[in-house]
Amino acid sequence: MMAWTMQHKVVAISVYMLLVTIDAFFTNSFFAKAATTVSNTYSLGKTKLSQGKYAEAIKLLELAAQTPEFKNNCDCHLCLGQAYCSQKNYVKAKQELRMAIRLGKGSANAQKANQIMITKIPHSILKPKLGEGTQMIAALLGISGLDRGPGGAKPKVFEFYADWCQPCKLLKPVLAKAKEQYAGQIEFVSYNVDDAKNEEFINQYEVSPIPTIIFLTSDNEVVGYSIGFSGEQVIVKELKKILPKV
Repeated sequence: MMAWTMQHKVVAISVYMLLVTIDAFFTNSFFAKAATTVSNTYSLGKTKLSQGKYAEAIKLLELAAQTPEFKNNCDCHLCLGQAYCSQKNYVKAKQELRMAIRLGKGSANAQKANQIMITKIPHSILKPKLGEGTQMIAALLGISGLDRGPGGAKPKVFEFYADWCQPCKLLKPVLAKAKEQYAGQIEFVSYNVDDAKNEEFINQYEVSPIPTIIFLTSDNEVVGYSIGFSGEQVIVKELKKILPKV
């Protein structure tokens, strides 16, 4: 009786292991097939984009972007941004290209996304948060009292940049000259968009391409902005908006 029981146990264990093996095979096959399908969707979307079939490309790339594999993929969002831009859906293009910049952190695709935004999307779409309500943003971000020195709060200039950004490098000498010229009159602050601790500033002020510069009055209302390398004249013009009236 004992030998018979042990034989049944051996058979039962063997059957169980076989079932586990079969289950694992089909499970792995399913996920492998699913992964292949997602990759094919993404690849096909890129092909449609290269063929100029933008509506089809958007559908395929949007499907891919909803999956864990491509949700945080810089190239996927870059391609989506290009497709939306070609369709003149600039709001969606801005959203996707902005995501590509944040995810790429200086990669070739991130730089390409930044360049497309500056050159292809109207600045009226790219402009940061302006006017009424921006004082509240400053208060929420804890920057209302940045300057507690003699004379009280001063006008401010916020520069949003990245070390890899070529237009940012071109703008540096212009800002350096302004800092020297208006020392003691205007407060200059720089925010690196690749630094995670600046993400809230970027989101609250709705900064998209870089460089973006915003100009704040002494009570922290944003009254002007500059996008890309706009030259010294534009910077001086915007600075005059926030200088105290004498």
